[in-house]
Amino acid sequence: MSQPPQNFSPHPEDSPNWGTYHPQPTSSETISDPQRSPERPGKFTIGDTLSISWNAFKEHWKTLVGAYALFILLLIVLVVVAIIASPSRGATYDQKTDVPFEVGPEFWLAYGIICVLSLAFSIAIVLSSARIIGGQPFAGLRGFFDFHGGGLVFLVNIIASIPGLILFSIVTWVSLNPFVFLLCSLLLILFSLLLVFSVYAAANTPQGVIHALRSSVNVLKKNLGATIGLLVLITLFSIIAGFTLIGVLVVSPYSVLAYTTAYRIAVGAPLKTAYLRN
Repeated sequence: MSQPPQNFSPHPEDSPNWGTYHPQPTSSETISDPQRSPERPGKFTIGDTLSISWNAFKEHWKTLVGAYALFILLLIVLVVVAIIASPSRGATYDQKTDVPFEVGPEFWLAYGIICVLSLAFSIAIVLSSARIIGGQPFAGLRGFFDFHGGGLVFLVNIIASIPGLILFSIVTWVSLNPFVFLLCSLLLILFSLLLVFSVYAAANTPQGVIHALRSSVNVLKKNLGATIGLLVLITLFSIIAGFTLIGVLVVSPYSVLAYTTAYRIAVGAPLKTAYLRN
C-alpha cells in the first residue's frame, strides 16, 4: 500500500472538532485530515484523485457498470416507445408549409419520465460515490439506489442549475448580439466552475444548500488549476469513451468518483485507505 497523501491523519477521531464538519462515522479503515474542512479546504492533486477513484471503481465496477447499463437500457426503451407512440396518433410533417412534427401525449409522458429518471440516477450516483470513497457500507445495486440524503442533493442540483438556465435563455431567446453571447458564455463558464463541487458537497458534507454552494466556491479557490485540469481530463476521457458503449459505461461512473475524491481530499473528509494503493 502506498503512503497516505500528505497531511492526512490515520486517526481522525483524535480531533475534537471532527464531528462538527464530518458527521459520518470514521474507522481504522479510513484516513482523513482534521485540519481541513469545507470552510478551510486544502489542495488536491490530479494524480491522487485519478488513482484513488480508479481503485474505487475497480472494486465496485460490477455494480456501477450494471447500474449504468440498466439506466441506458431504460432510456432506450422509453425513446423507442416515444417514437412509436407519436406516429400512431397520425403525426405528420408537411415539408411545403414547414408544419412541425406533431407528437401525442405519449411522447411527452415518455420525455417526462426520462427527465425524472435522469435526475434520480444522477442523484443516486453522487450519493453512491460518496459512500464508496468514504468507505461506508455499500450493498450492490440496492445500495446504489439508496436515496438517503438525496433531498439536499436534489435541491442543490436545481439551484446550481438556475444561473446556467438563465444565461442560456438570454443567449438563445433574448439576444443574439455577439457581445451578449460572449459575456453570457463567460459568465456561464464562471458559474459552472464556481459550483462544480456543489452537489458533491451536498452528498459528502451535508449541511444545507448554502453550505454546499459556499463549500464548492472554497474548494475551487484553493484548487483552481487542479480543478480545470481535472475537468479537461474527464472531458477528454468522455469524448474518447463516447465512441463505444463500454467506454461510456466505464467513464461515466468513474468521472463522478473522481470529482467525489477531489472534493473529499480538499475538505479532509474520510477516504478508504484501501484505495490509496498504487
